Amino acid sequence: FAFCMLLLSLALWPIYISGIQLLTAELDADRPAGFFSVLNDAVKFWPRVAVLCVFVYGSYLFWTILPIGIILMIVLGGPSLGSFFLALLLLAFQVWIVGRLYVNFLFWQQFAVLGGKDVAATLRESKSLARGGRDLPWYKRPMWQGVFISSIWFAFVLALNIPIAWPALRIYFHELTTSQDPQALVQALTANSKTHGLNILSFAVGLLQALLRPLLGIAFVLLYFDATAPEIDEGGGD
Repeated sequence: FAFCMLLLSLALWPIYISGIQLLTAELDADRPAGFFSVLNDAVKFWPRVAVLCVFVYGSYLFWTILPIGIILMIVLGGPSLGSFFLALLLLAFQVWIVGRLYVNFLFWQQFAVLGGKDVAATLRESKSLARGGRDLPWYKRPMWQGVFISSIWFAFVLALNIPIAWPALRIYFHELTTSQDPQALVQALTANSKTHGLNILSFAVGLLQALLRPLLGIAFVLLYFDATAPEIDEGGGD
């Protein structure tokens, strides 16, 4: 059942993304937006958004797994001063490349749905808008405003999950400092995770995050409108 629900969620995720863009645009323009009309329009964008989801999330996954895999191979090859600095260098590269991907993909959802661009144009326009506004103060540039919005959301999610994750983290650090056998450490952590049943607090926090997650998409749509709005001359000209 869980696997089927995962597949269903993945299949409906592009419709969810498109729906947030379309609904926010309709409400921002003070136009009535019905559920079925928005759903019908969102379904039309499914192929384009699905391809972009595979490319964007696949890029994040690839550049996360590849450096970590290389680091693990270096660590398993034997500890040494050179391998330690090489692992740190690869970790710094991973942070740098994921940061660049995040900036380049900052507005891909908006250009794919609201901008009506194809896949290649969406990625190109997203990068251009995120790195634009060089004549503006740094805090008014789309890139830094997007980073600020995302930081607020991630800080909020982290604050919600700390009370849930803290007992497991405490057990993890205790086992890490007292156990000398890595296999015994893994077995202890696995046994601890299996002892917990349905956690009402965890379920409530997950439900709250799901209900509030559209606010992040809405904020990026409004930022997209603000960043792409035509400027008016100070003298009042067209």
